[in-house]
Amino acid sequence: MLLRKVTYSQFQGTDKEWSLLDFSPQQINLVVGKNAAGKTRTLNIISSLAHLMTGEQTEIPESVSYEFNWTAFGKEICYTLKCHERNVVLERLVIDSEVKLERNESGNSEIFFEKVQQNIEIQVPGQNLCCVVRRDPLQHPWLELLHEWAESTIHYRFGSVFGKNIGLLIRPEDEHQNSLNDIEIDLKKTDRVVELFRKGYDLFGEIFVTNIIEGMKKIAYSLTAIEIDYSPNLKFRNPIDPPPAVLRVKEADLKCYTYQADMSQGMFRALSLIIQLNLLKLQGSGMCIIIDDIGEGLDYDRSTELIRLLIEAVEKTSIQLIMSTNGRFIMNNVSLKYWSVIQRKGNKSKVFNYSNAKETFEEFLFTGLSNFDFLCTDFYCKPPEKK
Repeated sequence: MLLRKVTYSQFQGTDKEWSLLDFSPQQINLVVGKNAAGKTRTLNIISSLAHLMTGEQTEIPESVSYEFNWTAFGKEICYTLKCHERNVVLERLVIDSEVKLERNESGNSEIFFEKVQQNIEIQVPGQNLCCVVRRDPLQHPWLELLHEWAESTIHYRFGSVFGKNIGLLIRPEDEHQNSLNDIEIDLKKTDRVVELFRKGYDLFGEIFVTNIIEGMKKIAYSLTAIEIDYSPNLKFRNPIDPPPAVLRVKEADLKCYTYQADMSQGMFRALSLIIQLNLLKLQGSGMCIIIDDIGEGLDYDRSTELIRLLIEAVEKTSIQLIMSTNGRFIMNNVSLKYWSVIQRKGNKSKVFNYSNAKETFEEFLFTGLSNFDFLCTDFYCKPPEKK
C-alpha cells in the first residue's frame, strides 16, 4: 500500500492557517527545501494521521483537514478526515469511486457492510474516528487495510538523541535466561534501541548481528562485534541494583570496546537506524518508513553512503521511504528523481517532484549545474522551456 497524495490544512480561515498542497510521494523520496519551508512538518503530518488511525493518539486535533490517497491491489483509496474544535466533522473513505464510509458533523454515518453488500447507518461519537472504533476485518476490510498501513508507518527522527541516553534495565534473574520474554517489541519506540537490539538477537541470532555489522561497514564503520553489556560509567545509588545495560561495539582498529555513551552522536545514530531497519526487514514489518534529518551528524562520505544503503534496501520492495535533509552534500549525491522540493509562500507549502513537475526536473539536467543549484536557484518552480 503506497501513499500517493497528501493534502493537509490546519486552522483554516484563521491567522494560524497553514496548508500543504500537492505532495505526491513516490516510492523513494528525499524531501528538501529552504529553511522553514515545512520539511519536518510534512513528515510529521504523515505520522500524525498514522497515530490517529491506530488509536495511539486518542485526542482529536483541534482544527485540521487531511486528505490522503493510496494505491493497493490495483485500487485507488482515498481517506478524508476533517476535525473542528476537537470533534470529527467529516470522515470519508472512497475505494475506486465507491463510497465505503460517509460521516457528517452530527455523527450520523453510513458504512458499507461486506457480508450484506449494502450501506448501513451507524453513529459514532464526535471524539472518535470511525476507522478506529468500527474495525472489523470481516465487514469492513478496507478499514483494516488503513490500520495496517498506520501500524507499519515508522517515524525515525535521525537528528535527535535517538536513544543514546537510554539503556535497558535487566533484573539479575534475567541474566541467566536466554531471552527477555516479557519485553514486547514496539517498533515505534525508536529510542528503545537497546531493547530492540536484544529482542532482535533473541529472535534471529547471529544473522541479525552480522547484517548490522555489514551495514555499518558500508558506511565506513568497521566493526567486528556488537553486544549488550552493563554500562561501566553508570551506577545506581542502591548497590544491589545493576547499572543499565547499553550497546557496545568493537571497532577493528581499537583494542577496547566503545560503549554507547562514548560513541559520537553521528555513529550512534547510524548504528541505531541500521539496527532498527534490520529488525524491520527480518520481521517483514514496515510499510512506510519516515526519516527526518537523515545524515545529521555524519560526515559527507558516511551520510551519502547511508542514504545509498537505504535506497538499495527498499528499491525492490513494497516499502515506501520518505526522508528529509538539509545537507548540501547529500542533495548533490542523491538523484533528482527522488527529490520532493517544498516551496513555501506565506502560509502555503507546495511540493514539486517527478510526479507533478517531471518536465521541469528533466529540463534542469541539461544545465550541467549541481543538484543543489536546482534548489537554491528556485529552478523547480519555473516552467520548462518550450522546444
